[in-house]
Amino acid sequence: MTMKKIELEYLKEQYLCFIEDQGKSKKTVENYARYLSRFLLSTQVVHPKDITIQIVEKYRTGLNSPHSVSHKVLKNNTQNYHLTALRRFLAFLSKQHVSSLEPEKVQLTAYTSLAQKQSMSEPDIRILLHASQGKDVKSLRDRAILLLLSSTGVRVSELCALNVVNFSGDELMVQGTGVKARNVLLPSEVRDAMRAYLDVRNDTSEALFVNNGKRVSSDGDIRLSVRQIERIIRQCGVQVGLHCAVTPQRLRCAYAQEMFKNGADAGSVQELLGHQHIATTKGYTKKTTS
Repeated sequence: MTMKKIELEYLKEQYLCFIEDQGKSKKTVENYARYLSRFLLSTQVVHPKDITIQIVEKYRTGLNSPHSVSHKVLKNNTQNYHLTALRRFLAFLSKQHVSSLEPEKVQLTAYTSLAQKQSMSEPDIRILLHASQGKDVKSLRDRAILLLLSSTGVRVSELCALNVVNFSGDELMVQGTGVKARNVLLPSEVRDAMRAYLDVRNDTSEALFVNNGKRVSSDGDIRLSVRQIERIIRQCGVQVGLHCAVTPQRLRCAYAQEMFKNGADAGSVQELLGHQHIATTKGYTKKTTS
């Protein structure tokens, strides 16, 4: 090989052609190209023999730092996509008898589960449900939202999309991701709260949860948005003095954990939450010691 042919940029292109020939999807090839280009650009490594564990660790630190444009830290699983691409590239080099860092020395970032990142304790949720005890339309609406999120595990986007006709008796028809729809059972406390709220509504909007006309969107819709519901939930947490961040996703996670705690299997919880993949559901499990 000439000097040019042992440079990493050339070898990267060879590797991308290889995985494309192996049947990897166009999207996968594009992603690997982006991940490997990021590694080469950020480390400025030219030759494979110059890749060291110190360089990889510095690269990992960079992945775990706020992006210079978005100021956001990459999620752990996204960091691992980058590191997996590098590890598989190094394995390719090894098979081509090109001297470089052993692929097994590239360790993936420790994964933090949804349950670890987004859990709320049962006492915190009980305290939260003491918020919005008034009898005015806003308090009744906010209480119905709190109870619905904490007692059914629906997504905040699903809650926003609900219409009055979706609510009937002890069930609620929820439009999930894609074209999937599912029924969720409503405990009596949730049904009572929703009926109390609907009884004092004086608008004609088809939306189940509205902003009472105080903030109407440009198209005249008074349906609550995802951001507005997130703000309502956060303010309810502040109202009762909770120090943890209160979000709809944390309530959904806590609901899933409660189902697991009560003996539900992963398949049942998957159906309740409307997940397409069982692996997503398992991410909500939380190991506890007793």
